[in-house]
Amino acid sequence: MNANSYEAEKPVEKQKSGAQVVHTSAVHRFPVELSTPEARAERAAKSSVDYWKKIVAPRVIRGKPTAELYVRLRKDGRDLSVCLNTANKATAATKARDLWVKVEGIGLAAALAEFRPKSAPRPARSATVGELLAEAKAISTVRASTLAEYEIRLRRLVAGVLGMSAEGSVFYHKSAEAKAWRAKVDGASLDVLAAAKVESWRKAYIAAAPDEVARISARNTSSAVIRNARGFFTKSMAKALSEKIRLPDPLPLVGLPTGSATRRFKSTIDPRQLYAAALAELSGDVLTAFLICITAGLRKGEADMLPWANVDLDGALATVAPTKWFLPKTEESQRSTPIPPDVVAHLRACRAKAPAAEFVLSGLDPAKARDAKKYRCPCWKLLAPWLRAKGFVTPNPIHELRKLSGSLVNALAGLEAARRHLGHRNISTTAASYVTGSAALVNLAAPVGTEGAK
Repeated sequence: MNANSYEAEKPVEKQKSGAQVVHTSAVHRFPVELSTPEARAERAAKSSVDYWKKIVAPRVIRGKPTAELYVRLRKDGRDLSVCLNTANKATAATKARDLWVKVEGIGLAAALAEFRPKSAPRPARSATVGELLAEAKAISTVRASTLAEYEIRLRRLVAGVLGMSAEGSVFYHKSAEAKAWRAKVDGASLDVLAAAKVESWRKAYIAAAPDEVARISARNTSSAVIRNARGFFTKSMAKALSEKIRLPDPLPLVGLPTGSATRRFKSTIDPRQLYAAALAELSGDVLTAFLICITAGLRKGEADMLPWANVDLDGALATVAPTKWFLPKTEESQRSTPIPPDVVAHLRACRAKAPAAEFVLSGLDPAKARDAKKYRCPCWKLLAPWLRAKGFVTPNPIHELRKLSGSLVNALAGLEAARRHLGHRNISTTAASYVTGSAALVNLAAPVGTEGAK
């Protein structure tokens, strides 16, 4: 006999046959110490976590065990495995025990409904850039040229946020590279315009500038890109678009700082020297375009679509007004501007050469469909590089002619006259970005009464 196990063998007689058989009967001390988890699980009640530690296990799916642990439950005629969403056995056992308690109390279906988190409905995806542009073109009430500017800026911003470079033939809109570039941008979700991503792009864009002057320019450019792209998310536009497509919440770009929309005009160009050089070097429509822009202060689009019917050669006036083909930018843009005698003489000569022409500048048929940012007259492509060769460094040198014109009027007749000459709604716009003017001279060494003399 083994004293430690306290076991004894006893003969047992079968009652029916009378034959004696021997079996071993083990008698253990009480209480028995359960030293292993398996042993504890064998004796543990179902309400104990130890019991379920032995029950939970991975499932084998397509020959591979799952990372998560499962528990198999049978109740109400159903037999199913439930994923416990964890690989930790202790955590899984606790979940299994709690689930079993609920199953016993309220039934399998109700317990599973409480145990399994209700899958949150997946939010519908936000619209793509392409979907936004298509709907905006259909519902927008802004000028076609303005909407085209919004579109250009939005694509540029999205490309920047996505880290897409625009080089070489990408700038030729008919090239395969340009089409692929636009397709990738248009396929991007509007969610890429989250505030943090846009600010990260702006910071990187400014930091890439080589010096402080370039950083100022980059700061202004990035703000202008954001400000124009935000035109798609104004209250009225967003309300109309939200009925057609899903917009991100919060709306993209709203609330991002962009600074002032105007930049103070500064020029080192002498307008009289420039005028003399133009008379000596330019001819045809290129010279005509230069003359009416710098003397009448016309915008490029106003000059591009200026009909002879709106030019009064006898009264020496050029009038900007709505026509069959053209709508001025604002109501204040409708104006009549005096033109000097030499320009009148030049225009008379042009009119004599083409008496049947509808427009002052020759170009494409206005009835022909074209992009809103495309001008009908080819002379602009010749005038812009000539101006750059004369010292213009801005992206739009032709528009600088209008600013030079306004500055001359301001110097001769004052700020209000310059506002009317340029057709601005507010005098603050004229003062902030379209005219130059020096401050009064402070000369304390001059005799009394002559301080302002120059």
